[in-house]
Amino acid sequence: MKVIDIHSHILPASLRNAYTNGKDWFGSKVERTKEGRTILTTGKRKNVMSTPEYWVPYKDRIMLMDEAEVDVQLLSLNPQLLRDSDPIEVAAEACVAINDEIAEAVRLRPDRYQGLGTIPIKDPESSILELNRLMNELHLKGIIIGSHIDHQNLNHDHLLEILKEAEKLGAFILLHPLSTRANAIMGDYHLINLIGNPMETTTAAANLIFSGFMDKLPKIKICLSHAGGYLPFAIGRFDHAYSTREDVNERLVKKPSEYLSQFYYDTITHSDVGLNQVIDIVGSDRILLGTDFPADMGVKKPLQWLKNTNISNANIERLCYKNAQNILSEI
Repeated sequence: MKVIDIHSHILPASLRNAYTNGKDWFGSKVERTKEGRTILTTGKRKNVMSTPEYWVPYKDRIMLMDEAEVDVQLLSLNPQLLRDSDPIEVAAEACVAINDEIAEAVRLRPDRYQGLGTIPIKDPESSILELNRLMNELHLKGIIIGSHIDHQNLNHDHLLEILKEAEKLGAFILLHPLSTRANAIMGDYHLINLIGNPMETTTAAANLIFSGFMDKLPKIKICLSHAGGYLPFAIGRFDHAYSTREDVNERLVKKPSEYLSQFYYDTITHSDVGLNQVIDIVGSDRILLGTDFPADMGVKKPLQWLKNTNISNANIERLCYKNAQNILSEI
């Protein structure tokens, strides 16, 4: 059985080269710790890449994929490097460089890699231009976007304009938590990741639903990272609010739970029970295998994990291969 990982990240070679040459990367300062972790500082934003495996070249990365029993990775930029807060000219230049690099990695090993691009998401005109280029000229499969745009929620008309173009192009979109905004109460125990990241995904999805955007995007292909965060488990609360509060239901034409089937979800729950619950709530045809490679919070042996659950072989095949193959082959 083939295994397709739709959630795996890169540290761009251009960033690694900038570090080697003592230069900044598109306005970001690049540092490395003794443990091999990467620290990137852009203005007031500081991001830490969690493992040294980010520095492994594409050709050597395949050995790590073999160890994980993954046949194909859908490569995407580490989300903490998304250019959502840069000046548009800097963001556009960075996105072109990143997208060209991922496309070249795919060109050299199309049997092992497919790719998602990134866009200068603060500007709809630049984003739509780059979206068309990366889909039509570079033949990438879509884009990765963050859970917010420079700390602003996703319920903005300019994002709707971009998403409509993505829908028209048939692009696959991986929606990933970005720079958790609840830092003030999550400084200890890695809560910024354990609680903050699922919260970010849930907040982003909720904004897309309650804004009415999902009604305007009936064919959009959005995959929610980390199995949708808390969305599948909190949907009863959303439905209750829909039945009692006008500020919740005024833009919707159906209950929040009826929008769940418009999203896709990855398998990253770190829980047999949790994954089974997501399957029960959204259906096995909406779930795609993801690992978050090479993050330390990723799933190291996804196929081995799934085979040790009580999930049926038919569903494991859907999650590992069939669902992703169906979606990506359409693009």
